[in-house]
Amino acid sequence: MNFRVCVPGTTETEYFGLIEEIFMIEYHGAVGLKAMIFKYHWFNIDQGIRRHPSGIVDVCPQMHYDKYDPFILPEQCDQVCYVPYPRLRSRREEWWTTIKVMPRGFFETKEGTSVSQNAIQNNIVDHVIPSTNIVRVEAHAVQDDSIYEPMPMINPEDEYLSENDFIDQYDEYSDSDSHSD
Repeated sequence: MNFRVCVPGTTETEYFGLIEEIFMIEYHGAVGLKAMIFKYHWFNIDQGIRRHPSGIVDVCPQMHYDKYDPFILPEQCDQVCYVPYPRLRSRREEWWTTIKVMPRGFFETKEGTSVSQNAIQNNIVDHVIPSTNIVRVEAHAVQDDSIYEPMPMINPEDEYLSENDFIDQYDEYSDSDSHSD
């Protein structure tokens, strides 16, 4: 598991840290809302971070951020990986290189935002129907239909068959099929 993150600040400053605890806050009620909160140990942003001209960022895990601001939401952070420099001898100060990690199923776009490859639905609406084209129809429910006379649905060109006539014709048809075999 990688418990290392980078949080972009309001300016060009980025904050790097390690997750200490993960909390799930559950709001009781009919909806049952839940929220995840991460508690972090932050590295010092002044002396604990150095930026190379090539864009590589190093952090020193021994230098801690003095202000107490340990909680963030998962949506506010990016996952990173810290890679220590290979050394033959140990040094007093150890520096780690940061590498931003892109989660599986996401890719970086030209605008710099990450987008999921698995689109569930298209949220783009191509057109909007103007309100002048909407027809309003009032619906009335009939409570008592005894006041209405039933209308016969008989076509004058149709031949009326009683139930007995229908059964007799069916029997004649089925008998003729059985004799032909």
